[in-house]
Amino acid sequence: MKPVHVCIVAVLLMAGLAVGQQAPPASAPPDAPIMVMAGPAHGELLFIGDMDHKVVKGAPYTATATTESTQVLADGNRIVHKQSGFVARDGQGRTRREETMGRMGPVAVNGAKMIMIHDPVAQAMYMLNPDKQTAHVMKHEGMPGMAQMHRKMMKTMSQDEQGEIKTESLGKQEVGGVTSEGTRVTRTIPAGAIGNEQPIQITVETWTSPELQTVVLQKRNDPRFGETVFQLTDIKQGEPDASLFQVPAGYKTTQGMMKMRVTHEAPRVSE
Repeated sequence: MKPVHVCIVAVLLMAGLAVGQQAPPASAPPDAPIMVMAGPAHGELLFIGDMDHKVVKGAPYTATATTESTQVLADGNRIVHKQSGFVARDGQGRTRREETMGRMGPVAVNGAKMIMIHDPVAQAMYMLNPDKQTAHVMKHEGMPGMAQMHRKMMKTMSQDEQGEIKTESLGKQEVGGVTSEGTRVTRTIPAGAIGNEQPIQITVETWTSPELQTVVLQKRNDPRFGETVFQLTDIKQGEPDASLFQVPAGYKTTQGMMKMRVTHEAPRVSE
């Protein structure tokens, strides 16, 4: 089998790669989505960075972020992917997230451990590659156009799947050791809207910590893609080490968008 390049426009979750998923709300934790685009000629992913990152000050913490997706096939077979990473935020609103890049659905991303730092004080984002000792810097002033493109894409995706939306409160409860408020959003895509013979019901249950101003648990169930569960565990409130939000000494620094090679194994064709 020979690898062929795949061109993709997708939303990449640093704490779990979910294809076909909508982005979390603006209050999402440091593993909130970043935009990636594939170079049509090269089959490379271009990291654009957080599109509409919400800066939260005065609520520092560290935690483990885990995303598990489960898809049940027609024959009863199950495809399960689970990934975890480290997230941190300091009192000034700087965030750090660590993840080992593996797969995005059927696509293999040949990346090692990646670290993303968002620094609203320095008005910059840093993508660190510990294996190669490199740091890619993206300044905020160069990103408004990308943010606008991201919002337009997400709006288009939403418009393509119009349906009845119902929102309900789930009250308060302790989740991950912190008091959280829950909501459940149910969206029903009517029959025939996207070629479906029967209505499709999608539910998203979200638990948010008012104190941390971040999502600590989210369960998304979509019959088309299966169930995805995101959660923060081992939450520790308090100021993280300042070095977590700095480029380590000795790293080679470059400017611009980071590229990652993406390949997909083409199926073997019988002759």
